[in-house]
Amino acid sequence: MKIIESVIIVVLLTICVSLDAQKFYAKSDVKKVLQGSYVKVEFVLENAEGNSFSPPKFDPFRRISGPAVSTSMSYTNGRGSSTQSYTYTLLAEKVGNYTIGSASMIVDGKKVTSSPIVIQVVKGNPNKKQETQEQYFVKIVASDSTAYVGQQIVLNYMLYTKLDVRQYNVLNESEYDGFFKQDLNVPRQYERDIINGVEYYVKPLKRVALFPQRVGTYQIPDVNVTLGISTGQRRGFFQTLDNRTVRAEGMTITVADMLPDQPESFSGAVGNYSIQAVSNTRSLTTDDAIAISMKVNGDGDPKYVNPPEFDLPEGLELYDPNVVRDESNQVGDRLRHTKEFEYLIVAQKSGRYFITPELTYLDPDSNKYITLKARRLNFNVRQGTGVANKPIEVEEKIELSPLATKTRLRESKPMFFGSSLYFLLLGLIAAIIPGLFFYRQKLVKSGAFDLDFQRKKKARLQVLNQLDAELKALPPGENKLRIEVMSTKLNAYITQKFDNKERQFTEQEILTLLTENTIDNGTIEKVESFQNKAQMSIYAGMSDENSQKMYDLIVDIITAIDQQVIDQSAMGSKK
Repeated sequence: MKIIESVIIVVLLTICVSLDAQKFYAKSDVKKVLQGSYVKVEFVLENAEGNSFSPPKFDPFRRISGPAVSTSMSYTNGRGSSTQSYTYTLLAEKVGNYTIGSASMIVDGKKVTSSPIVIQVVKGNPNKKQETQEQYFVKIVASDSTAYVGQQIVLNYMLYTKLDVRQYNVLNESEYDGFFKQDLNVPRQYERDIINGVEYYVKPLKRVALFPQRVGTYQIPDVNVTLGISTGQRRGFFQTLDNRTVRAEGMTITVADMLPDQPESFSGAVGNYSIQAVSNTRSLTTDDAIAISMKVNGDGDPKYVNPPEFDLPEGLELYDPNVVRDESNQVGDRLRHTKEFEYLIVAQKSGRYFITPELTYLDPDSNKYITLKARRLNFNVRQGTGVANKPIEVEEKIELSPLATKTRLRESKPMFFGSSLYFLLLGLIAAIIPGLFFYRQKLVKSGAFDLDFQRKKKARLQVLNQLDAELKALPPGENKLRIEVMSTKLNAYITQKFDNKERQFTEQEILTLLTENTIDNGTIEKVESFQNKAQMSIYAGMSDENSQKMYDLIVDIITAIDQQVIDQSAMGSKK
């Protein structure tokens, strides 16, 4: 029995390894190399066993060493992978563009070949002075300097060095106003690059994904970076480091508005996207619902991706879709997200239906709206019993009490309405109301009763009542939507109070508007704190407790602003 179990385990492990695709490819550590420098070329076979490896000719490169053969095997989440590689070190002796041909191997009795790779050999700059500032520098590099709202921009703080840098620290990183920022992991190993005829070791010190939130021009300021450079000496077990500070020049990013003539099917997605649609059934009755799961995968800002809309044949009724999955992960040097929507469709009559889910997104590379169509889904709907579409009727039994057999007479009491007491109270009320009116007018003339204060107090209560009504209309637990509603209401309140123009203000313009109207710094800091927390909640989420704190904060802000406006008005009237 134990032998059988061992055989089963071995077979399952073998199947796991074979689940991953087999690949045979070539790669090099550089695409461009200085004359007289070296390049490493590696031929890799993944998830297969091969033999009879045959390398290509490396002319005009001179082979310094190789092949260095290595094999490895790993298991992750029940899936296995294997790697077999052959590495060569080559010397670049001649200037020019050269192609290293294909290598070959025998895999499962068949010959497989790798793709050729191209390497450029350039002449170095012998007149380049080896000054200190040329031994290392940091450069801010963005994947795009012009982008759309919702498009991902990858910003790298790149180190170029010829020295042994052991430590680093970015001192004054930007606040990235106008963007949502997500930190990304950076590789540990260095690559090589050639700048102005000089070869450097290159490594990203910091990498962030930026998602523009509004149209405008934004400046990424200069940044100072401290580098810990090895002196080659040791103090005990530790390397002695020489700390030096270098400044990286900032850059400008322009965020453009969406392209005109948006298709009606535009989902709001900006970037590179793919879709997949599946259904749980192909044959059903009119008593059943068609469930379609649609996965949207891309690298844009996920909060702008709305459920894709698609045309349905006549006879089908579509219900509002639900988001059943929303997650983001780093893939390579970018952040990618997967958003899964579930659609429920009810057939009103029998027949054969064809549904083709689609997604329209804005592609920044081509500056065009692209429409993707998923695989067509076919459904055969038969006539049902109709029970599922009818409300359930419940028979209610009503029991009547028995008829009374005796009659009881009671003496009636005098009624209040029409009595002398009724007319006495009515007369008192009629006498008091004019007195209260004249007393109020007297207070107004004397200044003891502020009409302007009462109007503004009523307006503030109206704003808060509207906010409460909108929040109560939201489903429970939707704290992201609650924060968006509160943020929109606060911005509209401030702009209407001080500017009264029908346009959308940026967060910075809101703060400037408050400053220009002499709102105190404490209140402005509360508004800025609310803005920052609201923006963070879009991705990080927010608990019910923190959502209530945000509501208390917005009530505090509106109350404080109203009170300061009233005080300013009172001081102006006294003058």
